[in-house]
Amino acid sequence: MEVLLGCNTATVSVLDAGYAEVVSFTDVPVHGTTGFCNESSIDPFDDKELFGQLINAGQ
Repeated sequence: MEVLLGCNTATVSVLDAGYAEVVSFTDVPVHGTTGFCNESSIDPFDDKELFGQLINAGQ
C-alpha cells in the first residue's frame, strides 16, 4: 500500500507483490492535520530522516 498525503486529502494505492498498482483512490479525505497545508514546496530529502538514517545532513 502506498499513501501520498496532500493538504486535506490523500492518494491511496494498493500494490501487488511485484509492486504494480492494482487499484488507486484519489482525493481521500484525511482526518486530522497532515502538516502540508502551509507548505509552499516540500523537499523530502533535505536533512530528513529516511528509514532511520539522517540524509543530507550538513550538505
